[in-house]
Amino acid sequence: MTVEETIQERQEQIDSLTAQLKDADPKQVKKIEKEIKKLEKANKKAEFWNNAAKKTESTGQKFQETGKAMQKAGLKTTAAVWTPAIYVGYKVIKKQRNKNETPEQELISLIKECEQAYKSKQIDEETMKSYIADYVNNHYREE
Repeated sequence: MTVEETIQERQEQIDSLTAQLKDADPKQVKKIEKEIKKLEKANKKAEFWNNAAKKTESTGQKFQETGKAMQKAGLKTTAAVWTPAIYVGYKVIKKQRNKNETPEQELISLIKECEQAYKSKQIDEETMKSYIADYVNNHYREE
């Protein structure tokens, strides 16, 4: 039974009791009026909490929609930030910074970084292989 149905049922009881007031003797009038007040108070409380629940539910849905939109925007931003051209540029700069490393250390760090980017789904497997192959073919032991 929903809250609205419960409120409607109480309202019908109030109407029935109000009709009984006309024909009731003075002793029963107080009991009936007390019962009517009790039912009206229960209806007011039920309406208040029902409205509060509806507002909370709608706010929760809005938060959920906002969260989904923010998540989509974040995914798009991540994809835009880590496009292959930018990733290669990042690798070149990083390589220049680490000139003191041996070629073997550079290759190992490149492989680790590519694996990490692949695991976090920033690049796909083909792109990872192409970065490593490009480094081995064009930069490894090129001093």
